[in-house]
Amino acid sequence: FVYKLKELRQDYSLLNEMISDEKIDGLILFATQLEGIYKQVKERVKNIVSLKVAFDDNMDSILLDWRQAARSAIEYLVSLNHKRIAFVGNLESTENIDGKISGHNKMVNEIFSAYKETLGESGLEYNENLVGKSLLSYSGTDAGYFLMNELLEKMQTNPISAPTAVFSATDTITMGIMKAIKEKGLRIPEDISVIGCGDDLDALKFIDPPLTTMGINKKELGKLAVRRIIERTNNPGAIPMKMILPYSLIERGSCKKIQGE
Repeated sequence: FVYKLKELRQDYSLLNEMISDEKIDGLILFATQLEGIYKQVKERVKNIVSLKVAFDDNMDSILLDWRQAARSAIEYLVSLNHKRIAFVGNLESTENIDGKISGHNKMVNEIFSAYKETLGESGLEYNENLVGKSLLSYSGTDAGYFLMNELLEKMQTNPISAPTAVFSATDTITMGIMKAIKEKGLRIPEDISVIGCGDDLDALKFIDPPLTTMGINKKELGKLAVRRIIERTNNPGAIPMKMILPYSLIERGSCKKIQGE
């Protein structure tokens, strides 16, 4: 059986046709994508590892340190003398079909909170006009494009307060952010520096300019998940573990140091 992500989000019971303890020994979940999976399979699959979000204390989880990613990104921009740092993050849907806050929104909320805290700790004032945060029906690249266009329109009415850098909550929307900036005739990083979070798309290495971002060691994440599934299969009574992986800065070409700011 092959189902699209959208189909599974709308009807998690489709997983019953694919997953059972008779067919698989373990399951690795990307929790921010399909939170409802766990509810459907937890009674049928004994060995489950969730990546990014933990929804159950009895579940093994490998979490990502989103707050650290945001802090490190802002501290990096501050070290480049940026003082007007914008934030763009999409909060398209606040709840999943079970009425719970989605993993995606939990991630963006934590990133946004750390962004504000780090600005204050760096002696910079939080400015709502430098924030693109949406509840509209845009997602992915479209959300980044829409939100960045809103910020750029504000720049036209008040150029003095225009951002010199943009921090994007996810690399998916970063593609839209960069498109919007270029369409306005602005250059990256000469006019606006851009830093992302996630390093989720291989294309980010090859766009012009290549994106500076906060990334996770994906090979290590995969190894940890598989290793934990094997450990739990061999020792079903093992105490559930929660591991947290840090992000690291991947410097490419989309950020520039400001002189004389």
